[in-house]
Amino acid sequence: MLKQSNLYYLSVLFGALVFVLSIFANQSSAYGLYIFPFLVLFSIGLMLSYYRFIYGTFLNFDSVLVILFWVFGMSRQITALFGFGSYDSFYGTYTVSQYLYAYLFSFLCILVYFVFSYKKRKGAQLTQISEGFVGFNHNKVRRVFFVFFMICLIPIIYYYYKLISSSLIAKYGSRQFDVITAETGYLVSLLRVWGVISLIIILTIDLFSRNKFRFVISSSAYVALSFISLLAGSRSEGISMLLILIMILSIRYYKSKSFKIAIVIGLFLVTILIPFFYTLRADISKIGEVKIENYFSLNSIFKALHEMGGSEDPLLLAMNSNDGFRFGTSYITAALNTLFNFLPSGFRPDFSSIGPASLASYYSRQLGLNYGLGFSLFAEAYLNFSWLGCLVFGFASLLLRKVYYKEMDIKTFIGATILVFLILTMPRRESKDLFLCVVYYWLPFELFLLLYKKGNVKKHELRLAVN
Repeated sequence: MLKQSNLYYLSVLFGALVFVLSIFANQSSAYGLYIFPFLVLFSIGLMLSYYRFIYGTFLNFDSVLVILFWVFGMSRQITALFGFGSYDSFYGTYTVSQYLYAYLFSFLCILVYFVFSYKKRKGAQLTQISEGFVGFNHNKVRRVFFVFFMICLIPIIYYYYKLISSSLIAKYGSRQFDVITAETGYLVSLLRVWGVISLIIILTIDLFSRNKFRFVISSSAYVALSFISLLAGSRSEGISMLLILIMILSIRYYKSKSFKIAIVIGLFLVTILIPFFYTLRADISKIGEVKIENYFSLNSIFKALHEMGGSEDPLLLAMNSNDGFRFGTSYITAALNTLFNFLPSGFRPDFSSIGPASLASYYSRQLGLNYGLGFSLFAEAYLNFSWLGCLVFGFASLLLRKVYYKEMDIKTFIGATILVFLILTMPRRESKDLFLCVVYYWLPFELFLLLYKKGNVKKHELRLAVN
């Protein structure tokens, strides 16, 4: 049986061999089209095996992110191989060698992320969460966030009402360039996400406090909200919510065989929901004509993978354009804009001399598109530092270690769950979106939980000293 360290080094070695082999075989169409995709899948499988060894369950904080890195950055090489969608980009004609280099860079970013995610101790010490909430009055915290969720419920209902009502008129076009967010106002959008995060905290506390009645109520509300989000066209949020629910159940009940079967079924259902709600997103008025049973097939799963894998397009554009490298300026611009994002647009400083505020909008204008191109963290990393951009993913991996690779108490687990929820779809976005999520959505809750726990621990120590 492989030891933890041996499995880690085997994964790193095999990934490095795949990378080197691909460099030498870049002119071979057969290698790029038929061999490389399966070598990558095997390498990803080794990484996931290592994470399973660490957490005791297949679905965990790291494995979910690595899978999504692959899905958003590289999945089209598999869907095209099996004939489920075109291999060609929407925005240009490229050779097999150019595609291979783009996929190879994405794979290198994933490999660097994995290399920096090494963890010495085994297990997430989940028994520490289940057996007690040391220094954490979970009932009090739950009450606080329940009140906060109820306050945010009105903005949530208003936001989805606007989204659904406008989509009935304008169909898919109503969602371009965040029109609905602009109509409802930034505060409403902010409170909506805060409300979802509050519900995640309530759900997690109910799950680990073993209060079955509360968990049934909170999970029912959570699933209902995720389906409303999906119905309204906000697939990223709705799918992310369902994935988070499946993940925390997998971690909580990783020893239960029946739960493992239920989790596999849940993942299958979530996968087929993606193309189903994509159809509704195009024209929600045809909801009565869309039959969900038509999506229970392998074809629908590959269709979902092919659609999500469209993030390859920005990377191909970045690797084959004449634009010079930005040497980190896009990250600087994103950070500066994040600092002043709370201000009305007319009062925000102009940082355009450093670079565009949004790379997605910049390239959309370059291509003459009347809709958002979208972007990807892979493309932005390459655009800034060429092949050395993969080190950005190593840096991100180190930062994540600080969040959830420490003693896994309930506070740490909640913070990690919120962060993973917020960054689930980030591979297909850019750093400005990532910084906004961290600063305005994750950080306030993390600071509250941290300060609350420290205050509780100090009170507990004071009572012990008095007694």
